[in-house]
Amino acid sequence: MKLIRPTVLINYAPPMSPRAARAAALPFALLAAALRQGHKFWIEPMLWRLGADDLDLLLSAAGWIASAVLPIGAYLLLTRRARRRPAAFVVDVAGRRFIAPPTPRWNGAWTVFLGWLAGNTTITERVPGTDVIRLADSTVLTVVGAVASVVLLVLVTIDALWSRPFLQLSRDGIVDQRPIRRHTIGWDELVPGGPPPPATRNPVLLTVYTWTASTAGSFAPRQLPAVDWHVDPAFLAHTLRSYADHSKGRAAIGTDAELARLQATFAADPVTPAGE
Repeated sequence: MKLIRPTVLINYAPPMSPRAARAAALPFALLAAALRQGHKFWIEPMLWRLGADDLDLLLSAAGWIASAVLPIGAYLLLTRRARRRPAAFVVDVAGRRFIAPPTPRWNGAWTVFLGWLAGNTTITERVPGTDVIRLADSTVLTVVGAVASVVLLVLVTIDALWSRPFLQLSRDGIVDQRPIRRHTIGWDELVPGGPPPPATRNPVLLTVYTWTASTAGSFAPRQLPAVDWHVDPAFLAHTLRSYADHSKGRAAIGTDAELARLQATFAADPVTPAGE
C-alpha cells in the first residue's frame, strides 16, 4: 500500500494595518501603567525588606526603567512590519481619492509611553515604621494624582484610536487633515517641478511651493508633516510632483490602475533616494 504524505500548509499572516498597529498600542500602554503600579506597590516594598540600601536603589531603578522599556519594546517588535511606510496609498475607489492614514511609526511607541506616565501619577508614601506603601495621606494630592492619571489614559485612548492626522489626494488637490485643523492645496496652486526627493529617508516635513496671489510669478513654501503619514516620503514627493507637472493624470486619482502607474514610475525614477 502506497503511503501518502500529508501536505503541510503554512499560512503567512498579512502585515498588520496601520490602524490596527496604532490600536495595538492601547493594551501595551495599559500594561506599562500596570507594571509601573506593580513596581511601586509591590517591588519597592519588597526591596525595602531586603535591607540592602545600595542594592535596593539599583534594583528599584532597574525595575522602574523595565516597566517602560519592556512594553515599548514588545510593541515595537509586534508592529515591526506594520511600521514600515510603503510606497502606496489606501485607495478609496468610492470617494475617488488616495489616502495616507496616520502612521504608527512614532505614535504607537509614544502612546505606550503615555500609558507608563499614567502609572507614575499616583501619589504614594511609605507608612511610617513599616515596609508598606499607601496612597498619600492627603486628599488633595490623591485627587490630583487620580485626575492626572485619568487625563493621560484618555489621551492614550485618543492617540491609539483616532484616525487623524491623515493626507488625502483627490482630483481637486491635497487635504492635509491635522488633529483639529484642515489645510487644503489645489493642484493648480502648486509650482511645477517640485517637491524634490527628500534629502533624508525620514524627513519630518515635506516642502511644497505654491503660487502667491499678491505678486505675479512669485511663490511661497508650504510645509507638509510627512512624519505623520503612513506613506514613503519619497513616494509622496514623487506623486505630488507628478500631479503638479501633469494635470491629465489627476482624473485617475483614486483608482488601482493609477496607483500602479505611480509605483511603476517611482521605481523607474533615477533621482529617487533608496527607500527603507
